[in-house]
Amino acid sequence: MLRAAVNWTMSTSRPVVGLPAHTASDSGRSAHAVLDSYIIALRHHGATPVILPAAEDSISILLFVGMIDGLVLPGGVDLDPECYGEQPSPQLGSMDPALDVTEMPLIATALELDLPVLAICRGMQSLCVALGGSLIQDLPSEGFRGHERRDKPRDHLAHPINIDLASKLAAILQAQTIEVNSLHHQALRSVPDRLHVVAHAHDGIIEAVEMTDRDFVVGVQCHPEDLWNSTQPEFSRLFDRFVAVARDHRTRAAGQAGTQETGRDLLPAGSSA
Repeated sequence: MLRAAVNWTMSTSRPVVGLPAHTASDSGRSAHAVLDSYIIALRHHGATPVILPAAEDSISILLFVGMIDGLVLPGGVDLDPECYGEQPSPQLGSMDPALDVTEMPLIATALELDLPVLAICRGMQSLCVALGGSLIQDLPSEGFRGHERRDKPRDHLAHPINIDLASKLAAILQAQTIEVNSLHHQALRSVPDRLHVVAHAHDGIIEAVEMTDRDFVVGVQCHPEDLWNSTQPEFSRLFDRFVAVARDHRTRAAGQAGTQETGRDLLPAGSSA
């Protein structure tokens, strides 16, 4: 009975989506965590989220990518500027070295295997850095005052963004301009060639990126996990599309596995693949 249930979960079309956990201290003890808002959004839109712990070894990274159908890179604390070859600014916030060490090879491996990736806030910054880009370490100290609105509720619509009409994001949201929240004090500075900037805020800050040579790689600087069921329901379409592509990835992977298994069944007795 249990084995049949396990076999059924392997064949279901419900995609498994991985989220790298941030590391923190809880009453003096270290812990791994992902905010509930990401878990709730993914479950609502038809995915099964799994939390990926910090890992430094390549075997763990390969195992993570092998068990998931899509990757969400969540928001969080600042990246270590050493990741993009800079010295820390005096305004740099808290960092999570274990998460940095995990995300860089995780992103590279996911992209190599064309795994669907949805990168959110810090996640978009991690995506940019993993591909060779760099960040503005602190917006206010570089003249971008009033952009960040962490003094407001997380679903507060702080400013509009303008989206490239020809982009995947515009097609998904069915909008060229949309109001978003703004909870970041860092932003993309230099963007690698493989990433295409597809949205800006009124002050010129980059608000979204995409990769055109992959099935689905979209990064947004806002926090759609706090908007889709509140002040900006259009962002539900973004989760819908991401989960749909992850589901297609799962279906294709299951078909390839079935083909390989059928091939083994056809081998003569005593032969090996």
